[in-house]
Amino acid sequence: MRVTREQVLYFRADAGAMVPFVHGVPYWIYAVPGDGVVKVAEHGTGAATTAADRSFDLDEAGAQRVRQYVERALPSVYPEPISFETCLYTTTPDEHFVIDRRGPVIVCSPCSGLGFKFAPLIGEIVASLAGERPPPVDVVPFAL
Repeated sequence: MRVTREQVLYFRADAGAMVPFVHGVPYWIYAVPGDGVVKVAEHGTGAATTAADRSFDLDEAGAQRVRQYVERALPSVYPEPISFETCLYTTTPDEHFVIDRRGPVIVCSPCSGLGFKFAPLIGEIVASLAGERPPPVDVVPFAL
């Protein structure tokens, strides 16, 4: 598993102006709208770190790339960020989750970077494994 320090920026946006998306340009960037605000971030561009050594400071180079993307691609979003936060991403080498069953034990590590975006599906997969019924999707890519 690899742990990286990532950051998200928040921008003012007209309510209902957009839907959540992921876009490869040439790296992945995503946006999640809220009530009058949109969260925009790069995916997986942060430096490797540990929880003890991580920085909570703004990475100006990364923030500038996100601001430029917002200016160029999101005309309904005001291009000056109103806040930011940092987070830790945990990813496997193939960027898949780890979801498997070994006897009575279910192992589930949806990884911190992307897992919350897939929480309903991951919950359904784990529930199906716990209930010993077929999962709703092929789980072979997630095997230990």
